[in-house]
Amino acid sequence: MSFRPHSARHGSVIWMPLALLLCVSCEQQGDPTPAPPRSDLPVTNPASFAPNALQLLVDGSGQLREGSLQLDDGGRIGLFYLAGLWAGCDRGDQPAANIAWAGSWPSTNFACDWPPDSSGVVTLLPAETDPQAWNWPFEQDFPRAGAGVPWLPGDALSWCAQTSDSITLPLLAAPCRELRFSQLLWGFRQPELASTLFLRYTIRNQSVHDEPSLLVGFYLDTDLVGPGNSTGYDATRGVSYTYNPSDTGETFVCGITFLEVNGVSDPGMLVSSHRIMRKNGQLDPDFGEIGFERPEQILLALRGLSNSGLPMINPVSGQPDLFAFSGDPVARTGWLDSQLDVRSLLNGPGLSLAAGESVTLTLAFSVVRAGSLAEALERLRARFDGIRTDPGLWR
Repeated sequence: MSFRPHSARHGSVIWMPLALLLCVSCEQQGDPTPAPPRSDLPVTNPASFAPNALQLLVDGSGQLREGSLQLDDGGRIGLFYLAGLWAGCDRGDQPAANIAWAGSWPSTNFACDWPPDSSGVVTLLPAETDPQAWNWPFEQDFPRAGAGVPWLPGDALSWCAQTSDSITLPLLAAPCRELRFSQLLWGFRQPELASTLFLRYTIRNQSVHDEPSLLVGFYLDTDLVGPGNSTGYDATRGVSYTYNPSDTGETFVCGITFLEVNGVSDPGMLVSSHRIMRKNGQLDPDFGEIGFERPEQILLALRGLSNSGLPMINPVSGQPDLFAFSGDPVARTGWLDSQLDVRSLLNGPGLSLAAGESVTLTLAFSVVRAGSLAEALERLRARFDGIRTDPGLWR
């Protein structure tokens, strides 16, 4: 005799209430509360950005303008008029380049391409930012800390993205089409970093074709405190700096350097040239605005050459030299700059970009104050040395 049907029948009676109980429990618990919809990041253009004691205007078209430093006594000094990334594509008989340039007036052939319906710059305070609250433009190369997680460095940050635009000015009439540029700036408020700005650029090749020769540099039109500045170059650290040789007491020095390019952080491999840049051509006619009119001349400048393609000549050695003003301004030896309206172009290593690939450049800009030029230069060197050995600040 089999009891299976009888047992099964009683089993169904026993389990039916339990099943009903489980179903009721599921209904009471319900599905997890859906996450609130994310918002688009707020934008302004230009954006006033003051991550610490530094303040500047960030323009959606690739220009960093009117940089200044807030002093402890409440005063403020000027640092630079205009700064920005330069990028050149050597395509044989079709040279192309994107620059933010002071010229006779500020000019650029970068064009803000985010968000799609307006031009804007994002500014955020990371400590007060909920990563889950916003739609992050990862498709525009907003930096990530992980899958779907934004990287939000510093105590304050600014971000924007650009593509190319054609400008009627002949110099800017041939931009690097099909490249996208993502620009991230950030700073820290702790005293030892309160006068330092970090910059990261991601350049992506959106073309189906490779970009075999990509040239990059960073341009600065500095106005440090007042007129009479000079440019110098620290070859050991790859730092372009601005100083006032007339200061015999308290003085300021500011400088910029590449921290990393495409995963390489050795200072000896990050700078290909430090080029003479002049506002006008009275003293250096082949390095001024006069005659600087065509896109191919931007590529020459990014290679450390003159407007006509000639090498810079070190006046001390009489030999061609890729690194202008590498002398010692304290000892007054070596190749030194004259006191003109200071501009500089610090050029990175030559790069190539396969179709769809990207490259990242990270830089630091800093300003120091000291009782003498020698002390100020030493402080600037120590500042950059400390930053390089603490990649958690910038990587």
